[in-house]
Amino acid sequence: MRALLAAMVCVLAVQGCSGGPMGFDDSSPVYLEDVEWTDDGLIYFIREQGFDGHPELWRKRADGAATKMLAEVPRVCDVGRGYLEFVTTSSAGQPAVGVSCSDGRTTVYAFDATTKRVTPLVALEDARRVTIGPRPDDGYMLQGAHPCTRVMPFRAGALVESDLSVQAAAGSWRLRDGYNGTPDCASAGDVGVPVWSRRGGFVAFLVSSTPLTAGRKPGMSSDGYVWNVAVIRDQSSTVDLVGPAITDANALAVSPDATQMAVGTEESILLIDVRTGVSRPVPGEAGAYDLAFSPDGRQLLCTGTDKKSMRTIAVA
Repeated sequence: MRALLAAMVCVLAVQGCSGGPMGFDDSSPVYLEDVEWTDDGLIYFIREQGFDGHPELWRKRADGAATKMLAEVPRVCDVGRGYLEFVTTSSAGQPAVGVSCSDGRTTVYAFDATTKRVTPLVALEDARRVTIGPRPDDGYMLQGAHPCTRVMPFRAGALVESDLSVQAAAGSWRLRDGYNGTPDCASAGDVGVPVWSRRGGFVAFLVSSTPLTAGRKPGMSSDGYVWNVAVIRDQSSTVDLVGPAITDANALAVSPDATQMAVGTEESILLIDVRTGVSRPVPGEAGAYDLAFSPDGRQLLCTGTDKKSMRTIAVA
């Protein structure tokens, strides 16, 4: 389930890394996550205040104040209330939210910002993050139950039992083996943050290239584990590693033209050329927990590694 953190908000303006507030009360403890920058220039993210267990969907323009858009989706769970797990973007460029229930079911809904209505797209089991592909019921999901996770494709709303393998320092491991419904992991690696490139025809995600002890998951930003960006192109049967090995990777984003990817670490932001794998750091930038490219690909929206702040930076 979503970790609940208490933090004093310090929200930075959208001019580089400094400036005035973006519409939040600086005295309110908040938690910011899952940023999305849609084609119409609007920014969506999940906001949670303190430890209340009620994540909300918020929206803002790049140069404006933030507004709450959605607090919950009623009558979606057989038992108890559903809560917002993540925000993503549909194949049509529309914001979509994942709503999780206590039984482990997660339903992804398209969100209409004008009417504030939601339309179900796909229901999945134990989805922690979803990226939607060419159709609204196709894509990839990050599925997990402590201490294990896996990235798996779904087609026509159903999970596909893929045999995709990742080459690691100590042999290969299968993406589907990272989660087996028991306290122990069969996998020798870890995965996270799937991102579909709508114009590039590939899905990218992070994989750990350091073998893990069975049953132990280090977390996306702890213990100095080494990560790579992995790419599956055109639903192929192979997983390609692109770019350098990266320590303490947290976040991943693909540019709108699918030519570069951005990786946020604990201390920096790295840009990687999709075709060549050549990488370069964004000068003078601290790390990021979540990333999203602007519609023109010239800026990155970042949340800080402490999840307390949000900023935009120029990358072109």
